Amino acid sequence: MAVVRFENVSKRYARGPDSRSFREILMTALVRPFTRRAADAASREFWALTDVSFALEPKEALGIIGPNGAGKTTILKLLSKITAPTRGGVTVRGKVASLIELGAGFHPELTGRENIFLNGSILGLSRRDIHRKLESIVEFAGVGAFLDTPVKHFSSGMYVRLGFAVATHVDAGVLLVDEVLAVGDIPFQRKCMQRLTQLRQEGRAIVFVSHNLHAVRGVATRAVYLHSGTVRATGDVEPVLGRYVDDMNGVARGGERSGVRRTPVEGRRDPFILAVELLDEAGREVAAIRVGDPLRVRIHYQAPAPVDRPDFGISIWTEEGVRVATLDTRFDGPRLAAIAGTGFVDCTFASLPLLPRSYLLKGGVYDGETGWPYDRWGWEGGERVLFRIDTSFRYTPRVVLTDEHGLVHLQASWSWEAGAPSPGVSG
Repeated sequence: MAVVRFENVSKRYARGPDSRSFREILMTALVRPFTRRAADAASREFWALTDVSFALEPKEALGIIGPNGAGKTTILKLLSKITAPTRGGVTVRGKVASLIELGAGFHPELTGRENIFLNGSILGLSRRDIHRKLESIVEFAGVGAFLDTPVKHFSSGMYVRLGFAVATHVDAGVLLVDEVLAVGDIPFQRKCMQRLTQLRQEGRAIVFVSHNLHAVRGVATRAVYLHSGTVRATGDVEPVLGRYVDDMNGVARGGERSGVRRTPVEGRRDPFILAVELLDEAGREVAAIRVGDPLRVRIHYQAPAPVDRPDFGISIWTEEGVRVATLDTRFDGPRLAAIAGTGFVDCTFASLPLLPRSYLLKGGVYDGETGWPYDRWGWEGGERVLFRIDTSFRYTPRVVLTDEHGLVHLQASWSWEAGAPSPGVSG
């Protein structure tokens, strides 16, 4: 049976406080037509949520993601009974514990021990329960040496650890978690994730709100992606995270173009670049592809006079100035014998393994013997060819690839053998 249920929930707020006096309200009603007042009221309305539905069973953790203003905090307020829905129904069965403002009830002049009892009481623990759980709370927080020190002398990390320890020892069926893993050092964050997983396995239901996608991946069993108060995606964690990353990267869905276009220079004799286009597999001009998709870089040139053995090259750079790769007709051939008039040269990637981020393309046409540049683009910074790599499940259907995984996704095969002896270890 679901312990949390949202059924077509909508929440409306009014923009700005209505601080007018009764006299001002009365005068406005007399001088304005009714329709004008109605329109003015409607313009002040803001729908934080619109027809949001989901359910949560025991031993499930729901990760809620989305940009700022998506409605995530409003959901937590509704679940905490801080506010009520404008439309729809919110059902929560059992006790709710909020891991939102850790240590919010701590008093700076009281010791860590005293604050455990104070904060535990605020969260609904009896004095007997706190005595029974005191050792476990102190051990988890790692503040035993400072337990009888006023918390005003605690570091911020100690303060948060103690608050998390108290909150997670409350006997609640539903835990509301909001960005608590965004604070503290890495060992503490890992410990928090392990604790949340343990609580879920013990039967708790967890609603986890975070901008940290790795934390959502580590905690959640399902996910909801909110945007402007509506559900854009819901279901298994990885596909939902992938949809969110795609939207945040601004995936081109057609019509978006990136490249260089130039006007021919009158009287020029050396070859020069007329245009650079980025084309997808279907030959459409694009500004973004996904990890592992094909990409064709088409370089349009004009050679007013014949040129023997020209060389075309491109290089790929991160926006931070890291050269990722260099591609050149000298490396991959075939070498061009001669060019004259107009034409184009294609550099085609059957599968581009770059990981999600924005990249810059630089290149040019050169003398094949000396390397002297006849014409270049992108090097002086005035002609940027910018393209993006967005999330893909082509290689890894279970994992979202991000720029945190490096610059490229290298394909490799893995194998293993159980019970094989280690090098240098005799049987």
